[in-house]
Amino acid sequence: MKVETVSIESLIPYANNPRNNEEAIEKVARSIDEFGWQQPIVVDENMVVIVGHTRLLAAKSLGLNEVPIHVADKLTDEQARAYRLADNRTNEYASWNMNLVGIELRELDDLGMDIELTGFSNIELASLLIDPELIDESYDKDGVMEIGQEDFNKFDNKCPRCGFEFDDKK
Repeated sequence: MKVETVSIESLIPYANNPRNNEEAIEKVARSIDEFGWQQPIVVDENMVVIVGHTRLLAAKSLGLNEVPIHVADKLTDEQARAYRLADNRTNEYASWNMNLVGIELRELDDLGMDIELTGFSNIELASLLIDPELIDESYDKDGVMEIGQEDFNKFDNKCPRCGFEFDDKK
């Protein structure tokens, strides 16, 4: 796969992009800022975005002038349109093993990593960081506590079980 760097202004968002990206822009921007570009934006020969609309919006929010792209020049117009949908839809069929997510998050937190970069909300993090050995009957079988915003507000920015401190603005 050939990846090249181009001016962000040369990219054209697909006019009929069916995804609502707004909620993800900040999280993707934080990911790009922390981890760099690990996936290029995929465009057609006319520089119209096939996949990577959220990455493009995140890059713009970061004030970047250049972005990495891959030109999918072997796709027909019909294939590009279908791939645009498939790329976004197929990941929705995967599910999470929440016990393993909790383990990964606790280990990353212990290593000093900013776990908010993982994209989980603060409510989710507060629930997932609970050590399964401390779980009682108020938690489901996966070790996830169902909490609402009103319960979340009672934490005073610190999980009562594991001590994780979070920003209540997110």
